[in-house]
Amino acid sequence: MVTHDKTGRRAGYVFILIFGLLAAGIVAAGAHYYRKYERNFRVEVERQLSAIAGLKVDELVRYRQERLADAAVFYKNAAFSALVKRHFEHPEDQEAEDQLRTWLGHMQAASQYDRVMLLDTLYSKKMIIPDGPERSTSFVSPSSSAGLRSGKVVFEDFYWNEQNRRIYLKVLVPILDETHDGRVIGILALRIDPKIYLYPFISRWPTDSRTAETLLIRRDGNDALFLNELKFQKNTAFRLRIPLGKENVPAVKAALGQEGIVEGMDYRGGAVIAAVRPVPDSPWFLVARMDTSEVFGPMRERLREIIIMAALLLLGTGAALGFIWRQQGARFYEDQYKATEALRKSDSNSYSHMRPTLII
Repeated sequence: MVTHDKTGRRAGYVFILIFGLLAAGIVAAGAHYYRKYERNFRVEVERQLSAIAGLKVDELVRYRQERLADAAVFYKNAAFSALVKRHFEHPEDQEAEDQLRTWLGHMQAASQYDRVMLLDTLYSKKMIIPDGPERSTSFVSPSSSAGLRSGKVVFEDFYWNEQNRRIYLKVLVPILDETHDGRVIGILALRIDPKIYLYPFISRWPTDSRTAETLLIRRDGNDALFLNELKFQKNTAFRLRIPLGKENVPAVKAALGQEGIVEGMDYRGGAVIAAVRPVPDSPWFLVARMDTSEVFGPMRERLREIIIMAALLLLGTGAALGFIWRQQGARFYEDQYKATEALRKSDSNSYSHMRPTLII
């Protein structure tokens, strides 16, 4: 009986060791699979964010180039400059005015500019296409004024029009009088309403997403200034600012010149992962971001599945080993019983042969 107990304990230790090794293998395999899945999943998320940011940056660059190409139609255009000079010197010349309106009307309609305006050198509006209530003088920043005085085409960045209560951009084209050493005689202003194309384009996301968002940023002094309307806060375009000291915010990282994939807290205070890139030949920075709760949600779901599968495998392994152990125990008892019975029969036969025979 003592031998049986020792044998049973040894067998139990062996089965426990086997179960421990199998359990360690299952856990290690699950952990390895999850780490690999996590690494590949994160690489794919970063690739998608980078691709979206790259596509949007390329489109913004192309958009600016197209607007400058529109300006090139009128820049150093001798026929157009002569017509503007004629109109300024003889405002009663109806033919010159009609020709200008036709020319500018085609540009406004074809390129969907909010307004096309003809300005004098003091930026007073001499012609507006299409007609409508406007303030008498057009906004031109000091840096744009310097560029115009030097005879260059200028892209006036986002600014706030107090009268219209709207945000605009402008392409400003100096009209040069080539007969007088190329002096500036007027300005053609191609005004852009970002709500027509820019804002809808920036806000579009190519896949279904609950939290994905694209931000257009500009550094303004010691702040990162948000240029477009935000998904989770309204009336923030050209109003929301974040100090550059908050370096954990992806928009601030972008304004400070950081590029690539970053993580941090967004303007709502939530954790995000983002791709940040500058827009070449502009003061803009683009941030394509998603909440980490959405990005890594599938990873958490996969981890839950792995844990459940590992638990089921462990239970199955334990049940199988327990069944084998019980089978071996039953077989051991059966063998013991057979051996005992055989021994008993052997003893009984030996005893019967040893009894004395009575002789009469």
